[in-house]
Amino acid sequence: METLILMGVTFCVIVIPFILLSKRRRRLEAEYIKEVQRKEAEYIQRLSQSGIDEIDVMSGHEFEVYLKALFANKGYLVKATPGSGDFGADLIIEKEEKRIAIQAKRYSQPVGVKAVQEVIAVAAMNYYNCTDAWVVSNNTYTKSAVQMAIRTNVQLMNREDLINMILENKSKVSVTL
Repeated sequence: METLILMGVTFCVIVIPFILLSKRRRRLEAEYIKEVQRKEAEYIQRLSQSGIDEIDVMSGHEFEVYLKALFANKGYLVKATPGSGDFGADLIIEKEEKRIAIQAKRYSQPVGVKAVQEVIAVAAMNYYNCTDAWVVSNNTYTKSAVQMAIRTNVQLMNREDLINMILENKSKVSVTL
């Protein structure tokens, strides 16, 4: 009889909590999976709304033209530099005492350090009399590009930043219509 009581107590103390914890763990896992799926769906919707997939297939020149319109819609005065001999800047944008040299990089791979070096070159900053330098891309940046940008005060606008700017611009346009 004592053995049966001991087995019953053991069952109550060890097995029942284990079963309850397993049910809780499965419930938490299911909630986590639902949350991940919800975030994935939101991200896919953001990508679709931004049109980033269309940007991914643009030529470099088309990307520059697109950025010119995007920055103009954000209130910048935008000037394109010559196609060749641009001294490391594709666009010059101005707003509120800031004159910014932009190197546009529509790449299918992460952008390397060369893009940062091009825009900070003395020729680009001095030739266009700029206060700031940015590299804008539809992709990410290599570790060396990020390190160079930090050391030289170049702002890097990556894929996520570009998507955010596009969506912000679209919401402003739809509100004003």
